[in-house]
Amino acid sequence: MAVGETSAARIATCALVASALLWAPVVVADEFHRWVDESGEVHYTDAPPPESARSADPKGEEESEDATARAREEAAAAEREAQSRQDRVLWESYSSVTDIERTRDRRLEAVDGEIGLAKHRVERVRDRIERYDRLLADLPEDNEHREEMKRQRADARERLVRRLDELEQVQARRMRMEARFAREIERFRELMADRDQ
Repeated sequence: MAVGETSAARIATCALVASALLWAPVVVADEFHRWVDESGEVHYTDAPPPESARSADPKGEEESEDATARAREEAAAAEREAQSRQDRVLWESYSSVTDIERTRDRRLEAVDGEIGLAKHRVERVRDRIERYDRLLADLPEDNEHREEMKRQRADARERLVRRLDELEQVQARRMRMEARFAREIERFRELMADRDQ
């Protein structure tokens, strides 16, 4: 009977251990790292490599350099294609530098008109703010219209900021337009020189 009890106890113990092993968490490395130390020795670890380590995949570095070189070549090709399109438009739009200068002058004149109008609007708002300042200086503190006038002056100041911003945008557009025409004139001269050679 003692032998039977011992066998039963052993079976129960084995079953308990097997059950514990089945339910125990399994530790598995999610990823392995391959790296090279300073002496050139390759290591495989489940922990990230130290900062001094370099990649053990020189082929990967070569592929990265190749991809960078390909990207540069593609960008250069795209730039050449864009320049070719711009040259065609330039060549088909104008017959001489004088044509470009006339077009430039007409467009700049139109923008100058916008600038003049924007400056006029700025001056009108500034005049209105000065008028409010004078009126408020003469108005008694207990006047019932004083708060409304202050509000209107604040509105005029906000309007001045918007008008100044509009003026700045139109002036910046004029500068960009002038620079673009200067580039087009220079490029047209280059195209003419290439054609004459």
